[in-house]
Amino acid sequence: MEVFCRDAAVGFFKTVPVGIEEAARVDGANKVQVFVRIVLPLVLPGIVATAIYTFINAWNEFLYALILINSQDLMTVSVKLRSLQGAEILNWGDMMAASTLVVVPSVIFFMIIQNKIAGGMSDGAVK
Repeated sequence: MEVFCRDAAVGFFKTVPVGIEEAARVDGANKVQVFVRIVLPLVLPGIVATAIYTFINAWNEFLYALILINSQDLMTVSVKLRSLQGAEILNWGDMMAASTLVVVPSVIFFMIIQNKIAGGMSDGAVK
């Protein structure tokens, strides 16, 4: 997963046309200004998409945690949720309350980055 995220981020930076950077340099911007004011707004939607993918994969990691962690204190949220299921009886109230608590961090994360997802690729472009 690390390789995908790194390659995706590098790929987003490679999509920025060099002409835009050169135009900003001709207009008097230094390298930091070009990066912060031109390049970063252009690649921000791609970085946000990569962050979403990484967050979802890390939050939903179930198999490795189920296999490798045998201590109750170290279990991840998804494995702990699975442990609520009994052998014969399932307490639906506890399961639904715990499921709601598991979903809340994802909802908060998406609410925070919601406006970044909708950002266009030409937000920082020079016209």
